[in-house]
Amino acid sequence: MDTTRPSLLLRVRHADDQKAWQEFFKLYSPLLGRFARSRGLGADEADDVAQECMNTLSRTMATFDYSSDKGSFKNYLFTHVSHQIADRLRKKRARQADSGEWRDLAAPTEDATAEWDRHWLQEHLAYCLKRLESDFSPTTVAAFKLYVLKEWPVEEICETLGMTANQVYLAKSRVTKRLRGELSELIGDEF
Repeated sequence: MDTTRPSLLLRVRHADDQKAWQEFFKLYSPLLGRFARSRGLGADEADDVAQECMNTLSRTMATFDYSSDKGSFKNYLFTHVSHQIADRLRKKRARQADSGEWRDLAAPTEDATAEWDRHWLQEHLAYCLKRLESDFSPTTVAAFKLYVLKEWPVEEICETLGMTANQVYLAKSRVTKRLRGELSELIGDEF
């Protein structure tokens, strides 16, 4: 892995580091958009929230002081996106109430923090897995995805990929070990 998350946060402090910003955007923009959609925004509104958050971050990261003593970047980002979503939902509810549309006015019932944690982990898992895929054979990656992510029975994976059960278990073990290492390097204590 060419950057750890703390070093990426330090690199994006420099607005002219395009590679760092591309990596930052690639990692965090989908997370912000998916979380906004899960909190009740439509696709376009969620994309707008993600874009607004990224724009704000591009202005504030130059002075962002990453220190785990002050709190995690995960919580900083959660607070920021939650405020953006709340603003959008307030405006949406006001428009619906003014127009007489009363459906969908209830706030989402799932705990936002738990939902954010789930999205945070899923996005980082997907990001790390994509980075690792080239380190393994396509069959190893396919076996891992089918067994771990899609929860296929081992026998079905063996038939589909022409592998033995031991090969499937070995693929799972090898990819999981590397994935844990990548996740630990990327998000540290937040994993």
